[in-house]
Amino acid sequence: MRAGKFVFVGTAAAIVVALSTPAVAAAEAENTKTTETTEKSEDTVEKDDEAPAAKAADVRVVIEQTDGVKVEISRDALTLGTDAELIASHEGTEHKVSMRVDAKDGDTLQLEVGYSRGGAKVIEAQSVETTGSTPTELSGPDVKLSVVVSPKKPRARIELPPGSDDPLAGL
Repeated sequence: MRAGKFVFVGTAAAIVVALSTPAVAAAEAENTKTTETTEKSEDTVEKDDEAPAAKAADVRVVIEQTDGVKVEISRDALTLGTDAELIASHEGTEHKVSMRVDAKDGDTLQLEVGYSRGGAKVIEAQSVETTGSTPTELSGPDVKLSVVVSPKKPRARIELPPGSDDPLAGL
C-alpha cells in the first residue's frame, strides 16, 4: 500500500479513499490561514458595553373607590410604545385602564393613563412622567389609581470564549 491511500474493507464492499499528501498539506495550510484571519478580525471588533434598553415592562394598577371597593389589575411584559387596555371585572362592573408606556431618558418613563368604569369615563387620559418601580397616583371624582411600572431589563448576552462550543463556558 502506498502512502496517501487507505483501504476500508466492509462486509458488503470495499471502499477506497485516495488522498494525496500534497493536497492534504495545502488544505491544512489554507485552513490555518483562515483561522488566523478570523482570530485577528475578532480582536478588532468593538464591544458595546452599554446595557440594552428595556423593551417591555410589568404593570400593576390598584383602583381604590371611595366606597371601599379595591380592584387590582396587572400585566406582565407590556410592550413599550404600544397602546394597551387592562380590564378587570368586579361585582359585574367592568374596570378598564387604558395606558401607553414610553421610555424616555435613563430610568424615566412617560405614562399616558385613562380609566373608565362600566363604560363611562372616570379619569380622562393624563400624561405623567415617572421613574421605574415607583407608584404614580392619579385621582378622579370618587376613585384613586396607583400605577406601578417596572421596566424589564433584557438579559445580558454571555459571550463564549473563541473556539468554544461549550454552552456553559461563559458562566
